[in-house]
Amino acid sequence: MSQVEEACLLVALNAKSLSANRRLHALSKAHPFENPLSELGPIKWEKSMRGVLVQVLLMILLLLMFLVAIPFLYFSHVLTNYLLKRKIKKELKAIKSTQVSIFNQEKTLCGLWYEIGLEDALYNEKEKMLVLKQWLPILYGDYIDINIECRISAIYESRSAANVAYYNGEPDAPHFHFVPAMQSLIDALSRVRSQLCQPDNG
Repeated sequence: MSQVEEACLLVALNAKSLSANRRLHALSKAHPFENPLSELGPIKWEKSMRGVLVQVLLMILLLLMFLVAIPFLYFSHVLTNYLLKRKIKKELKAIKSTQVSIFNQEKTLCGLWYEIGLEDALYNEKEKMLVLKQWLPILYGDYIDINIECRISAIYESRSAANVAYYNGEPDAPHFHFVPAMQSLIDALSRVRSQLCQPDNG
């Protein structure tokens, strides 16, 4: 592994660790289990005795159903949170013990990103942009100086413009589908020769 690849790997691992901790923290702050009975509002009683009796019977039936269902709902809520936390903790453990062999034979940003970058859907676009922003100086030095947020916004704007006729309901208007904006930007930047290609960096 070259020094450039190692530097990019450290950035990616740090970002993955921060992302996992963010998701773990969000789970810890998640809303507690809410009892469905707490959503019941005031009852508007029927005027006739028969109507009241029907309402009472329905209420008894609903209460019985809730009494049976609530323990299962609560258990499901607790179990889901536990399994999600366990999964994220395993993810953190795997990140800390990561040993990577990089096979980026093309020596491109695109190849490196798909091997060790934040390609997984676990990571949001903001996290991906942050990693790419840190990678660019490592890979290109001062050769590439771009505002990633502006480039991503420009990609979204151009895509919206391409589909404006479709969203305006024009008959027979084409509906274009695109790859994720980050992927488009990474593919474009990959056409520029980076320091991955330098002989002294492997």
